[in-house]
Amino acid sequence: MRLLDKNRLPHTDVLEVNADGAVQACYASVLALARDFNRTGTGVWVKRSSGLSLLLNEDENHLAQGSMDPFNPNRRFSNLDLLAEVPNPPYSHTQHAWAEAITVAELRYNRFSLYDARRLHQAYCDDRDTRRLTTDPAKGRLSTNSFFYGPAAGYG
Repeated sequence: MRLLDKNRLPHTDVLEVNADGAVQACYASVLALARDFNRTGTGVWVKRSSGLSLLLNEDENHLAQGSMDPFNPNRRFSNLDLLAEVPNPPYSHTQHAWAEAITVAELRYNRFSLYDARRLHQAYCDDRDTRRLTTDPAKGRLSTNSFFYGPAAGYG
């Protein structure tokens, strides 16, 4: 059996939706705590069909993340093999049939990156660094991630 880490897919970090479908404001941060993985970071993505990146309502969020989500029975592109579209080793791809990365915010020691977590985003790791990933904290990629949530807000 082959497993899929959902962080390999462009996603948002939406936790709450209010009664009119607006999603909760959320900001995510990444702070690099080591110097050895500068070819890694966070990719910011857009949907190819619409150019949308910042997803402010529930429908946009479901359509964007549901395009290829193998757990969504109503997904678009159900004819495509998700594991073929999301190559292994993970994290080095910047385009799929349904979306593409418009930028990668690379890690640099002590660099603080902040982005709106309602944007489609994904962990990025260059192929050369993917092979170096490990569960040993003395050798691995070290960063701290934080999430800051606010009230649900629409376009207004």
